Amino acid sequence: MVWVGLIARELAIFIGHTYRISKLEGSFGFGWETGRIARSIASGQGFSSPFQDATGPTAWLAPIYPYLLAGVFKAFGVYTTRSAIVILTINSIFSALTIIPVFYIARRTFGPRAARWTGWLAALFPYAWYWAIKWAWETSLATLFLACVFLLSLRMAGIDSMAFSTQPSSAGSLQKAIDAMASDSRVQLSPRLHITEWLWFGLLWGLIALT
Repeated sequence: MVWVGLIARELAIFIGHTYRISKLEGSFGFGWETGRIARSIASGQGFSSPFQDATGPTAWLAPIYPYLLAGVFKAFGVYTTRSAIVILTINSIFSALTIIPVFYIARRTFGPRAARWTGWLAALFPYAWYWAIKWAWETSLATLFLACVFLLSLRMAGIDSMAFSTQPSSAGSLQKAIDAMASDSRVQLSPRLHITEWLWFGLLWGLIALT
């Protein structure tokens, strides 16, 4: 699923020519404030100037994605076609990797059949590609981190569709699964959770905050 999803996104980038950068307003439309901050970093001016003019140091955005884009600009040129292809490909990788936690979230909550449908929809549904193939923004990376946090939360809470004995085709049993997941006794976090899970939980939330 992941490879199919990535190939579909890459084909959409080249068939739709989404890598083309408009020169209007100094290519501000490519990445908007993110692109401007990345340009400042790549040109040695630091984390600054999110708008058209040089406005000095800024806290307009979280740092991870602007620094990632700055690295692409540094290696492949500022606002070049090569840079656009590279960063949109990186976005597409993040988007395709999101299929993995989405698949397992569906499997834990609704069962294997729903997981297969969900995984293929995430891989092939065009609206799932949009932000990755069009915009040099942090959306795809943040979505990947958030999906991983949600999956880890289900694991930590002990939520598993097998525990509910659900059949995805049955509306009644599906409702029972939803009711069970809403039950305090089902989702109460165990004090015996391994410390590693808590560390991953904190790390992922930290990455989300910095993205």
